[in-house]
Amino acid sequence: MSNTRVNKLKHMVRQEEVSPQLAKRINRIIGQLKGIQKMNAEGRDCNEIIQQVSAVKRAIDGLTEEILIQDLSPYIPPIRQKVVSEMIRRSISL
Repeated sequence: MSNTRVNKLKHMVRQEEVSPQLAKRINRIIGQLKGIQKMNAEGRDCNEIIQQVSAVKRAIDGLTEEILIQDLSPYIPPIRQKVVSEMIRRSISL
């Protein structure tokens, strides 16, 4: 990965640069993780914890998808954005 690309990624990760929509997703994931931590500390049933872990995985996949689409969309012609977005969704769900 080029230095320019690495610097751009570092820039994107800074909290003040995160869009409000992405910030909401990130905060929701953090809340879910704290919930899992609490469930574990309380000795909750394994199935309940695994169900929550699965929900976090789906939330992270959604966040990943949104970040990729936002990052790539300036480089994709508008007529192709829907197709590329679907390709990203499929790739993430593998």
